[in-house]
Amino acid sequence: MPSPTAFKHKLVTPSDPHLDLRVLSQFLVVADTLNMTMAARRMGVSTPAVSQIVLRLENQLGTLLFERNPHGLRLTPAGQFLRERVRRVIEWETATVEDLA
Repeated sequence: MPSPTAFKHKLVTPSDPHLDLRVLSQFLVVADTLNMTMAARRMGVSTPAVSQIVLRLENQLGTLLFERNPHGLRLTPAGQFLRERVRRVIEWETATVEDLA
C-alpha cells in the first residue's frame, strides 16, 4: 500500500488532523457499497447528506476519496488506503469496547 503522501488529486491542505469515528464509519459504508443512495438507506439518512459527509471528509483530508461517474462510485488510491485504515480502526475500537466490558 502506498504511503499517504503518494496520493495525487490533492485538493487542499488537511484542515483538521482529528478524524471523527462516526464519520469514518459512514465513509466505510459508502466505500463498501460504492453507491450514495444505497449507503444513505443503510445509514438512515438522505442521499444529499451522504454526499455532504463524503465532501466534508475529502476537504478535511485534502484529497479525493471517490471517483464519481454515472454508474456510481469508485475508490481512488487514497480512498482504498483510507478504507483499509478505517477497517482496522473500527476493529480496534470494537475489540477495545468488548475487552473492557
